Amino acid sequence: MAAEYVILENDIKNGEFVSFGPVDPDTEWQLKIPKTFSRTVSYKKLGIEAEIAFRFTGEKVVIDFLAVNSKPQPVTSRSLTQLCLPEITYEVTKKVVPESDRWALKTKKERAKYGKVNSKSPFLAQIYWLEQVAGGKPRVAIMEYMNAPRPTVNDWLRDLKTSGFID
Repeated sequence: MAAEYVILENDIKNGEFVSFGPVDPDTEWQLKIPKTFSRTVSYKKLGIEAEIAFRFTGEKVVIDFLAVNSKPQPVTSRSLTQLCLPEITYEVTKKVVPESDRWALKTKKERAKYGKVNSKSPFLAQIYWLEQVAGGKPRVAIMEYMNAPRPTVNDWLRDLKTSGFID
């Protein structure tokens, strides 16, 4: 069972930003992420506080450093299995990417301001890249955002790969 947690800012500054993914020709916008960043995570029920340092490898975000403090009881293997590190990596990554919430648009009217999205759209590729880098599920994210069935999204992903927008 995964533990409840709260992600907190810490005193360590984020590293310099690097760009990734395609440039959207309509908006001239490209995804950016800090090369390095860290956060403190508090697990109150476990009595644990973790310091986690992340690094962007150019393809995905990885954990470079993990320090776990537990008071007054010692850290147990059971508590370590409840740290939810993939979920935390995903959440923190989405928060440090500027404007990552631009895909949180729920209505067609809100989506329309970004123009028509087709199967070779850098906009779709950016959704894919953000999910891929954060350790998420790119296909599922596009399916949910576009409200499209899996076969359609599979075709779009094949077109994006052919166009060189994704690997």
